[in-house]
Amino acid sequence: MKKKRTTFFIKIVGILIIISIVILVIEFKRDKIVSSLSMSAPTKDDPVPIKRAAWEFAGVEPPFKITEKAISEGKIIFQKNCASCHGRRGYKTDHPLAMHGLHHVNADYIWFVTRGKSGTAMPSFKKSLSYKDRWKVILYVHARITGREPMRMANGTMPAYLSPEFEPGDYFKLGEWYFNKNEFIDASIYYKLAYMRDPKNIIAANDLALSFFYAGKTDRAVKIISDVAKKVPSSQQIWLTYGFIEKSIDTDKAAAAFRHAIKLGPQTAVGLAAGRYLEQIK
Repeated sequence: MKKKRTTFFIKIVGILIIISIVILVIEFKRDKIVSSLSMSAPTKDDPVPIKRAAWEFAGVEPPFKITEKAISEGKIIFQKNCASCHGRRGYKTDHPLAMHGLHHVNADYIWFVTRGKSGTAMPSFKKSLSYKDRWKVILYVHARITGREPMRMANGTMPAYLSPEFEPGDYFKLGEWYFNKNEFIDASIYYKLAYMRDPKNIIAANDLALSFFYAGKTDRAVKIISDVAKKVPSSQQIWLTYGFIEKSIDTDKAAAAFRHAIKLGPQTAVGLAAGRYLEQIK
């Protein structure tokens, strides 16, 4: 009889333990749901709806006037919270922040910064940054990193379209990034910016022409490469590219360009390549 009572007692204790565990699990899940809902709920001071689609937040504007002070404060916030992953000038990762300016507007940015991006290392900054601070970061990114969305300031002026935070070499790197992904129109945008900032960067002009050529904009490619060839007639690479672009349009012009490239250095890698192309069109 005593053994039966002990067994019964053990069973009761076991059942109570199981019930306690179930209650704890339910409470834990409930707390997570409540936390998620409270984090998702838009408020007057922070209207970004985390659990809703980004397009429902389209057209949103900053909750304050855009000033150079706000942009400068955004830089400080960016350097503290974002630069470790994105780099000081926004092109550090495999998916450079700087290139987003081509595809995203402010509403997209506030969505990403608030919500984070699933499947990536991008976290939500809803709890760590105030709504206004998130906006300051976004204004800084657009005004000083991407340079793709000029914004009217409170005093009626416009921030510089070309970012002072960017160096010409940074634009060139982004152009290469797009070019290597065969996204030639986007590549042309950054190669053009690199060439505009540094007219001596002949390779940027060369690759700008090639980007237009591969994008099917042959007329623009010919105009760019021919103009550069006139400005820098001693550039063997430019004459090679000139011939390469022209060979599908005018073989006589292509042959002349290849001969010019060979004349500038018949035994260099570029000169030998020009010779091979010349043989192909004879």
